Amino acid sequence: MTNLIMDEKRNQRRNSVRARLRISHTKIGQIEGWSRNITDKGLFAELLEIPKLPIGAHIRLQLLDSVSPELTFNTRVVRVERDGLALVWVDYEQDGQRFPATNLQQHMRELARSKTKRKTN
Repeated sequence: MTNLIMDEKRNQRRNSVRARLRISHTKIGQIEGWSRNITDKGLFAELLEIPKLPIGAHIRLQLLDSVSPELTFNTRVVRVERDGLALVWVDYEQDGQRFPATNLQQHMRELARSKTKRKTN
């Protein structure tokens, strides 16, 4: 008899962050939902309306409750489930410039420091 319980295979630490988000794509327009399980590699977008998009489709995403809601993330669909989409980070955009997703953590630390300095001055 085979074991039906699958071991957890993920090697990324998942942060259970529930925040509003907006995804957009030319075929579906804009849909709002909630984030779940954010990692350095991507996130799960919980949606009430699941768009009919193929695996590999590129979607723009905004984290509406973040420190920088003006950042636009370019993501790719890696899995479709009954309650949402698993998305991986491709890159992000700010002020018309694109940056690799690997730069995001450093960018957010710098942004938080600059906002803290402005509040104290």
